This record gives sequence, C-alpha cells and structure tokens, in this order.
Amino acid sequence: MQNDNLEGWGFSCNPENDSQETNHYFKLNLDPIYKGPAGDPSHAEACKWFRDYLASIREHTLKFLKASFVQFERKRVEFVFSVPTVSSSSLNHIVSANMLKTWRDPRLIKRIEEQIGASGFGRNPNERAHITLTEAEAAAVYALKSGMTEGETFVVCDAGGGTSDVNVLKVKSARLMELEALSFTEGRAVGSTVIDFKVRLLIERRLKRLERFLDGDLELVVDRVMRNSFQSYKCNFGAEGYNVPKYTLPVPELPQGTNDPEAGIEDSKIVITR
Repeated sequence: MQNDNLEGWGFSCNPENDSQETNHYFKLNLDPIYKGPAGDPSHAEACKWFRDYLASIREHTLKFLKASFVQFERKRVEFVFSVPTVSSSSLNHIVSANMLKTWRDPRLIKRIEEQIGASGFGRNPNERAHITLTEAEAAAVYALKSGMTEGETFVVCDAGGGTSDVNVLKVKSARLMELEALSFTEGRAVGSTVIDFKVRLLIERRLKRLERFLDGDLELVVDRVMRNSFQSYKCNFGAEGYNVPKYTLPVPELPQGTNDPEAGIEDSKIVITR
C-alpha cells in the first residue's frame, strides 16, 4: 500500500521497501467481533485489504481465462469460494480462545460473501460467485468425484497456513455423494503460517541480544533470514540431505565470526536443533 492505494499483491510485494506498507496476517480481523492485541488492524482496514486482494485475484484470473479460451466473454463463469476449517481451540496458543469465532458462523460467512461481491466477483452478468463448503469438505468431494466407489476408504489432509486437518472417510454412496467419517483430527496448529510465526519469534529473540552489532534494522534482518534461509529448510524438510540434527541460518548482517552460545549463534549463523 502507498497513500492508501494498492501498489502490488502476492509475490509482487516488496517488504523491504520502506515507502510502502505491507499488510498480511489479517484474516482473523475480518470478524467484526474479534479483538486482537494492540496494534492489530481494525475490522474496516482488514476488509479493505481483503477487497483489494480479491480484486487483484479476479483481474488476474479473468485476464488468464480470456487469453486461454476463445470468445470467453460469452461463457458463464462461476467462482466458488470455500472457508477455512479453523476452530477457536486450534489457535489458542497464539491468542486467547475467547477472542476467536468459528468460521462456521453463518453470519460471518455472509459478511465474507458480501466482501467477495464488493471486490468485483459476480459483477458481470455472466458471473456468479458464492461460498459453498469448508476447505476440508471441498477436498473430500473432489476425492469422491475422482472415481471412488462404495466401501472404499480414503484420507483427506488439509494442510494450510494456520492448521492441518486429517480426516479418514468411507464412501457410503458414490451416487448420493454420502461419506462416513471414521476418524478425524481437526484444527491442529501445525500450519505453514504458524510454523513461520514461531520460528520468527525464535530468530527475533536471539538476534535481539546482538542487535547493536547488526548492520541493519532488526525487523528487516529477521525478514531476510526467514525469506532466504529458513524457507528453504522448511520446504525441503524430510527430503534427502535435510535430515540433519541441526540447521544453520546465516545472518550476513552480523560481523563475520560472531559467536554467542547463549543466543545460539555460531560463526554468524543461527543454530536450530531438531
């Protein structure tokens, strides 16, 4: 954002550009009842950012479809949105549980649907936009439509940014799309964003001890370490060559050869043990 105008979205954002404001992690603030910690964006701000983001997605999607299909303007388009399967108990390690509201609340879903419409989805006569299922339910329906037959059992793993949900389902009727839940684990807080959140706190806490030696702002240094070194480890976790007892995250902004055992710094690198 610059002067309250959208400058970029997604990977086009540059968090190191001090002249621009980068907004993220505001999903919970879309709930008007949610009260976050001091400094959190207001509900109105979160809604505006959400509309700006969705409008950018719509523009990008329509541009791609128009380039991919002949006479696309004459075709009917249906945009189907899902909602997270987050429950309040799954995130109480970050904020108080009484501050959260389940995404199953029809009033909240209705408000989100209104924001989707306000961003431009469904604006054209040939467009329709609506919310149907939760993300986990949508994954189960897709699996059922992929050729599952009565009596078969399958596992749906919805590993997202905030939580991971695992469901074991049995097909009772493929024709009626009826499923039986044999086992489920909903809302375990091991999502990608939660992992980033905890590691960021760890890195920030360690570098805070050596802030006076850093060649640059602490927040920007943490951003670079997260974006460059840590993401590579996270995305390759479990792969051959990455099953090691400790990981080292270089901090180029520290003077060469910096060591601080109490901060877990060895040779200007943050050491994280498994």
